Amino acid sequence: MTKDSASRRPRRSKGEGAITELRDGRFRGAIWLPDSDGNMRRKYVRGRSRAEVSRKFAELREQAKGGFPDGTTTGAYLAKWILGDGRVGIRAATHREYVRHVERYWTQLVGSVELTRLTPQHVSRAMADLEGRGLSKTTVRSARVTLRRALRDAQTAGLVNRNAAALARPPAVERPEMRALTKDEVARLVTATTDDPFGPLFALAIGSGLRLGELVGLSWDDVDMEDRKLTVRRTLARTYDGGYDFAEPKTKRSRRTIMLPALALEALRRQKARQAAMRLAAGSAWQDRRNLVFTDTVGRPVVPGHVSKAFRTAADRLGLPVRFHDLRHTAATLMLAAGVPLKVVSETLGHAS
Repeated sequence: MTKDSASRRPRRSKGEGAITELRDGRFRGAIWLPDSDGNMRRKYVRGRSRAEVSRKFAELREQAKGGFPDGTTTGAYLAKWILGDGRVGIRAATHREYVRHVERYWTQLVGSVELTRLTPQHVSRAMADLEGRGLSKTTVRSARVTLRRALRDAQTAGLVNRNAAALARPPAVERPEMRALTKDEVARLVTATTDDPFGPLFALAIGSGLRLGELVGLSWDDVDMEDRKLTVRRTLARTYDGGYDFAEPKTKRSRRTIMLPALALEALRRQKARQAAMRLAAGSAWQDRRNLVFTDTVGRPVVPGHVSKAFRTAADRLGLPVRFHDLRHTAATLMLAAGVPLKVVSETLGHAS
C-alpha cells in the first residue's frame, strides 16, 4: 500500500475499533468506549480471526450501552432510566418529579421516537404541546430538566451523540418577584401570631432564614441558647412512598451554624414553654424520639404543608401578600439593613453560591 493510498483511508471513529494481525497469526483489537463516569477508555480484545475480534467489539459496545439494543425508543430508554440511573444521587422528592414528567409527558410525546433519532426539534414541539395543554412555563421548564438529565446519562453511556433536550430552548419564564416584609410588618406578623400553633416557627424563620424543611427538622440538641446559635444538621424531606423522613441537607453549605438575633431567641423560648405544656398534656402519648423543636400536640414531626397553609391563612388575615418562602428573603433583607456583610448573609441562608 502506498503512502498516498493510506492517507486517503477514512479515519476510524473512537467507537469503531482497530484490528491488527499479530506475528502468531492471531488478531488484536483496540476500541474506545465510555466507562461508568463517561470518560473514554481504550479496551483490548484478542481473537483467532478478524470476525471474532469484531464480535467481541460488538459485545463490548452492548455492555457500554447498558443493555439497550440498536433501535431502542426514547420511551423504552426512559422507562429503564427512571428505575436505574434516574434514582442515583437525588432525593426521593426529585425522583417523584422525574417519574411524573416521564410518565405524563415525555413517554406520550416522544416515547415512540428512536432514541438515536431524537432531535431538539422533537423536544421543542413537545414543549409547545405541553404549553398548549395549559401547563405553566415553569412546569414545562422543569419537565425539560428531567429529559435533559436522562439524555445526559444516555450520552455518558454512549447511547446518543448529543443531548437533544439541552439543545432545545426552554420557554422563557418571568421569575416571581420576592417580597420582603418591612420591620413594621414583621412586628405585626409576630404579634398577631403569638398564640398561633406555628407562631414561634414563623418568628424563627424570619430571625434565622432557615428553610421550611430545616425548621421542622430542627432538634433542641442543635440549639445553643446560651451561645445564641443553632446548627442545621438535617431536614424533613419527602420519601419515595410519599411520606416524610429526616435527611441530610442537600449541600455542604446547607450544613451550617448560624448566630441568632433576639427575635429568634425569643421565638425559641416561647416554643420551649409551649412544647413543655403539650408534653405534659399528652403524658404517655408523647411520641417525640428526636427531641424536635417543632412537633404536633403528641410529639410527632410537623408536616411542612400544614405550616405553609397556616402561614397563608395568617398572612391573608393580616393583608400581607407574601409566601412562607418570602420569610427567607425577609431575613436576608433585615440582616443587610443591619450591616451584616453579604457573604455572611449568604452563608447564614446556606446558599449554594
